[in-house]
Amino acid sequence: MSRPRRSMQTKKYVEEDLESDKSSSEEDVISKVEDKNSEQELSAYGDFDDGDSDISESFPHPLPVVTRIDIRHTRAVIAQQRQELEVLKYQYEQQKTHQAAAEEELRAAQKVLFETQAIIAPIARVPPEILGVMFAVHVQDNQESPWPLMHVSRAWRAAALMTRTMWGRILIAPSSWVQAQSGGKSVRRAGAMPLDLMVVFTYQSWRRRKRNPDYEYDASRLIDYILSQRPNAPLRGLTLRSTHGASSPDKLMDFDCSNIDSLHLNMSSPNLVHKLVKERVGPRSLYITLLDLDKIENCKWVGKIEDLGISNMIYHSYLKTLRPTILRPTNLLSLKLDGGSITTMNQGEQPLRIMSLKRLELNVTYDSWPIDCPNLTHLTLHFHHSTFTSPQIIHLPHLIELYHWSEHLPGGCLRVFDVPSLQKFDLKTKEVKTRCSAALKTLWPLSDTSEAATVSNIEPRVFSIRQTAINQTLLAHMLAGRKLLEEIKTVDVDISADFFETLSPVIGKGTKNLQATQVSCPALKRIEVDLAGNTKFKPDEEAMGASARAFIAARKKAGVPLERVAIRMTKKGGWKELVNIEEV
Repeated sequence: MSRPRRSMQTKKYVEEDLESDKSSSEEDVISKVEDKNSEQELSAYGDFDDGDSDISESFPHPLPVVTRIDIRHTRAVIAQQRQELEVLKYQYEQQKTHQAAAEEELRAAQKVLFETQAIIAPIARVPPEILGVMFAVHVQDNQESPWPLMHVSRAWRAAALMTRTMWGRILIAPSSWVQAQSGGKSVRRAGAMPLDLMVVFTYQSWRRRKRNPDYEYDASRLIDYILSQRPNAPLRGLTLRSTHGASSPDKLMDFDCSNIDSLHLNMSSPNLVHKLVKERVGPRSLYITLLDLDKIENCKWVGKIEDLGISNMIYHSYLKTLRPTILRPTNLLSLKLDGGSITTMNQGEQPLRIMSLKRLELNVTYDSWPIDCPNLTHLTLHFHHSTFTSPQIIHLPHLIELYHWSEHLPGGCLRVFDVPSLQKFDLKTKEVKTRCSAALKTLWPLSDTSEAATVSNIEPRVFSIRQTAINQTLLAHMLAGRKLLEEIKTVDVDISADFFETLSPVIGKGTKNLQATQVSCPALKRIEVDLAGNTKFKPDEEAMGASARAFIAARKKAGVPLERVAIRMTKKGGWKELVNIEEV
């Protein structure tokens, strides 16, 4: 006996469902057909069942049964959630618009505040002629273009246009070097003023360090252009800088060097030196290599040099001309010795005695103090694994600035200098923390602020420390005893909230009457912390700001308020001033 066909029954069931629920939507009908088809498939499996097996054996995890009521309910929930999502999107857009408007108002308010504060800024009271002198020094010393100075304000623009001296500098260099330095223009017109010409040669690739002849060709083309605009242009200053063994362009010989005032060559240029000797008029400022030193040995104008610099002192066979050349100028004010060693010069000889010398920079290796110059005002020392020792104290009564930048910091090397008039002490070393701390402890022994601090040979008004590994708590303890210190500057040094917490304690904190003598660093007025270049150390900015504000409040309560506390975490973020100018 044959079984009835299931397909006929399925069709009959569908027809009955359609008749019983004529109000159903087309989607419900399709879902019902799908349900019936699924039942038909299960029935088909049942045709082959022998009757002994159970369907649970074929489907050990039965599927959940979704009814038509569940489907309708879920669809209603989805529609409601979509409406709520649209409402949230609308609210988000509204809040986003309000936030953008609030940020714009905040920036506008900050700009107005900055412009208002600028009205009473000290720089606004500087006369235009003094501004012009400052602009000229800035352009000359920092190799900067004068154009940015003209965009600060109308007063600065007028002062810059009136200062003719700063428009007489022309820079010839590869565009990559210009962009890396200042983003300035390659050529600046100088009008009728004497020219200050700078020619820079750089590596084609810092990794390959390969010479690029195109730079010499481009430099010659630019020099031709300058000469076409200014035939026989007189040079007031000439600077040649090279990072590889390039030769100076021959076109430079076409300039008038008879009245040159400054010549700076960090590369051997015998043709230019010979031109100076031939014209018999020497510069006031001269910086040449040791290899060219013998070429000016018999020149009379050497005695009139005021600024002298000698580089590439690695050629010991040429050191015999060093001592007599340094002693020839009658009014030598500045001396720089760069690269190499002068230990050979010191053997069996007394230190060079130069009474007129004001500025001295030693970037060489030496074992003992090589120059006797008691009238120094500025001293820069670069130690390169040197074991500097001195049998006695070096007394420099007029020294106002001391720069000590070194890879190696010999213990006790700072205590040999007696500098009672020192205003600024700038320290930078690659020494490890322990040795750096030991050297500073020797210079500034730790002392309690309640007692009289030990007076050191170096008591600066401004202390600057940069790119140096040192424990910040120890540094704060050492600075706490400095009675004359007025300003602290740190650059890329690990400084966090602990520094301000250590520096801020006041002796007799519970007493009502706090005296300035009970506060660490009683003369302190300014603190500047720059962490923009320190990528390895990023303190908690919020905690650091809170600690700094507590330090500011404690100083104000003690009657020794601070004029400025500034922190810069990133270059893009800029400086964050923590002292209100109205309260100063």
